[in-house]
Amino acid sequence: MSEPAPSLALDAGDPMAEAVRRVLRRQFEVMLANESGSRVGDDIDHVHDMRVAVRRMRAAFRLFGDFYQPRAIKRFQKDLRETGRALGSVRDLDVFNREAMRYLRHQPKRHRRGLDPLLAHWHEQRESARLALIAHLDGRRYHRFVKDFGEFVKTPGAGVEPVSTEEPKRLLVRDVLSSTAWQRYETIWAYDRVLDNAPATTLHALRIDCKYLRYTLEFFEGILGPGAPWLIQEVIAVQDHLGDIQDAEVAKAILDDFIAQQGGLSEADLAGIAAYRSFRLDQQRELLVTIPKAWAQLNSARFRRRLANSLLALGSSSRNSAP
Repeated sequence: MSEPAPSLALDAGDPMAEAVRRVLRRQFEVMLANESGSRVGDDIDHVHDMRVAVRRMRAAFRLFGDFYQPRAIKRFQKDLRETGRALGSVRDLDVFNREAMRYLRHQPKRHRRGLDPLLAHWHEQRESARLALIAHLDGRRYHRFVKDFGEFVKTPGAGVEPVSTEEPKRLLVRDVLSSTAWQRYETIWAYDRVLDNAPATTLHALRIDCKYLRYTLEFFEGILGPGAPWLIQEVIAVQDHLGDIQDAEVAKAILDDFIAQQGGLSEADLAGIAAYRSFRLDQQRELLVTIPKAWAQLNSARFRRRLANSLLALGSSSRNSAP
């Protein structure tokens, strides 16, 4: 997919507000690079990449927004949320369709039309969502957001609360990142005692907390120790596993809703959709059974040692920046 210019280098001695600004700038460029493709809609990866960029910016503000004046970023956070919703409506349908098509490819030829009514319904919904997305991207509010946020991410000091240089406040990356990353991990670690037979809501919450640890590590991967890529991949593995469980949960609800609302389905159509529903439930049950295996690596002393060693690299800053 489209990639922006190389990201600006980060350093452990940078003011956190300016380091996060560079992170935001990179993701903003990814968002803009995928906007035209998202409008056309032929390649679903553009919507995916644009949505991920928006999610990362929202996460950056959630994780490190305290380094900016609330009034300076409040509107940006709202605009990112609205843009994410518009993209999500399209992306969710892309995922539903992709998984259904994968299922059909492994079915006997005589059964490959069993989901036609469902796929036709999703196609109509996706086209409606795509048109709503285009309307959002064409709107005055989005254009104002692109202009104002573009200035914000390119202007050092914008939105930052003035702080006395004599005040011993934690402002630099090296002052903040270790405790932030470790706290995100501790939040995840706490799930260990409630994972047995945990409901879907708990697993979904764990997935979100994994996402915040992942983004914290990814944003600053270049200044962490050499073990950072391994750490990120381990978090991604658990996040993806939990995501597949959540996708199956959502698919079940959507299929039930479709069957309840479609009164004119033939017995063959109902049988086809019921078979697909059973398949998704079987997938979910298998994923639930294998949670301990996926969780074991993240919940290990090895992971914690590597996380600690990666964070120790922050003490070897190449320069001492002042806010």
